[in-house]
Amino acid sequence: VPVYADRPEQRDAFMSQRSVQDVVFRARRANIAVLSVGSFSNDSPIANYGFIKPSELEELQAAGAVGDILCHFIDAEGRTVDH
Repeated sequence: VPVYADRPEQRDAFMSQRSVQDVVFRARRANIAVLSVGSFSNDSPIANYGFIKPSELEELQAAGAVGDILCHFIDAEGRTVDH
């Protein structure tokens, strides 16, 4: 499921799918989560899939962002970039 939906109706459509509901159900029951930092370049999924605009990518990089965790941008020290 995309991280962002353009409209509430799209979000509702994604969330109503049985496969998505199953994942959400399992996630709510989990007592541990394993996450990794996503790459943050012009070739990264977050840029390629249009989650952010090229200008936003540049702004975030200028602010010190080097990666993201679930679209929360972080710097080289692992701190959240305020943007």
